[in-house]
Amino acid sequence: MSIIYSDILSIIGKNLTDKEKIRWTMVSKMMDQCKYMFIYNEIIEIDKIINTPYFDNFENVKITEDGNIPKKAKFIHLTTNTTNIPKYVTHLTFDFDFDEPLDNCIPESVTHLAFGNNFDQPIDKCIPSSVVHLTLGDSFSHPIKGNIPPSVKYLEIRHNFNRLLANAIPHVTHLSFNNNNINVGTISKSVTHLTFGWPFNQSLKNKISSNVTHLTLSDNFNRSIDDTIPSSVTYLKFGRRFNLPIKGHIPASVTHLYFGDYFNQPIEDAIPASVTHLYFGEYFNQSIYNSIPPSVTHLHFGDYFNQPIYQCIPESVVRLELGKNFEQVIDKSILLSVAHVSLCRGFKQTICPSRDARIKIVFV
Repeated sequence: MSIIYSDILSIIGKNLTDKEKIRWTMVSKMMDQCKYMFIYNEIIEIDKIINTPYFDNFENVKITEDGNIPKKAKFIHLTTNTTNIPKYVTHLTFDFDFDEPLDNCIPESVTHLAFGNNFDQPIDKCIPSSVVHLTLGDSFSHPIKGNIPPSVKYLEIRHNFNRLLANAIPHVTHLSFNNNNINVGTISKSVTHLTFGWPFNQSLKNKISSNVTHLTLSDNFNRSIDDTIPSSVTYLKFGRRFNLPIKGHIPASVTHLYFGDYFNQPIEDAIPASVTHLYFGEYFNQSIYNSIPPSVTHLHFGDYFNQPIYQCIPESVVRLELGKNFEQVIDKSILLSVAHVSLCRGFKQTICPSRDARIKIVFV
């Protein structure tokens, strides 16, 4: 097989799933040779590939014990309840019942480290400087100040932890935690991506650093956001239960705005002109007349939305998704500008795009 041909197949392979690669190589005897050329990068249990002749071409494998691994493996995942960790593991998860002293058992190869819900042991000098992603479980209650290396940029802390201090995680940029008791200065100024998990439902006024650009609120959060969201935030996602007025409360910096399923508030003059991606949840069913700014390019409505959209969809929108209860007229002016419309299979209205329309209509 020529070098040029091999290079072309390599490029094509990057756009295929692992299953598609295998199926493609079954077309002919010549194509069968490609099995040994393709790199397989989706995670797979090593027992499923151990006897394949192209075993060494797998990059992302799950193991259960020390043993033979593919020569081209980059990511090796292990879930365990012991401290006997092979020196080549990159993604290490201690299972639910694990609660033993670590005693420097974590190898320098580990970049992703997660502890189960029962783990509650000191981590002083136990986390290697190779770790970038760290997850601490529900029961963890030990100090973290000085015990988390600067290499850790992604930190997830579950809901029982009550020792979170701003100066304890000065290098963390992505923080996810469930603690329902935070004070001014709790969130480190290094954090740019902040996620509150269940059961968080506390007022956030004056508690979010102006360095935060991505803010995700918990499914339980349902507090006023008046004078709460800093102007640094560009990505804002509300949880499932949020259903309070937003007019005047979304900063003009936000470009991606996502509402949860229960949100069903009036939005006239409430969505800033900076928003390009706007997502409404399951139960939203308010008028959108004069409400969608001309900056929006991607617009999604949930299954219960059934309001007129005539003269309501700006020409900037290129992708429009409508839910299963939508039964309003879709006029030609919309079809001229929107490139992709997603509708429920039960949609009964007639769709008559003009000859100039370049549109893809998908029924889901």
